[in-house]
Amino acid sequence: DLIASQGKRFQANEVEGALRAVGDVTEPTVEWQMVRPATGAEDAPLQVRVERGTGATADDAEVAGRCAAAIRERLGIDAHVEVLARETIPRSGYKAARVVDE
Repeated sequence: DLIASQGKRFQANEVEGALRAVGDVTEPTVEWQMVRPATGAEDAPLQVRVERGTGATADDAEVAGRCAAAIRERLGIDAHVEVLARETIPRSGYKAARVVDE
């Protein structure tokens, strides 16, 4: 499924690819989730939640900034990134739902 935000269309795996460039969220796995933009809110920053990696050394604000920069560089869109503790994003069958509506 294609997601639309800020005039760009992309797939969820492209967001994951951008997040993989940030070491503080990759160990042991990249666990993340984005909120599908509501109709009429496509120009707002993309909302992304990502779990902190077990070996992360930077504080949450720095990790969020690096994740947002990686998304901007790869996809050309702005993102508001929230860094969460490990095991925070709900999983079904050991896998988190990548795209949620809110």
